[in-house]
Amino acid sequence: MTAIDIFVWVSGSFSVLIAVPMVVLALWSGREARQLRIIQAELVGLMGESRQLGEELRALQHGLRVSQRVAHVEARQAAKDVSGAVEEIGVAVTELASAVELVGETVAADADPAATE
Repeated sequence: MTAIDIFVWVSGSFSVLIAVPMVVLALWSGREARQLRIIQAELVGLMGESRQLGEELRALQHGLRVSQRVAHVEARQAAKDVSGAVEEIGVAVTELASAVELVGETVAADADPAATE
């Protein structure tokens, strides 16, 4: 065997030895690429769900704001109604007290005829 034959044999052996790990790495990277595509598809689905949830949340918040405004207006109106009713009751109680006082004076006058003479 000549030196060139030995060189070709040794370099060929190294090439084969180096090619084996490269093939293994290529197979692993292909498997990982498939897994990455699966993860990306799941991520796209989750992003779509997140967008839908965000839209639903905005709609719910808008509904809550509208309900709060309506409740606030209704509460103010109820407070005005109660205030008006309390005022009416106060006037009625004052009139009733005056009427009771007048009746009391009339009864006292009828009971004591000397007081009227």
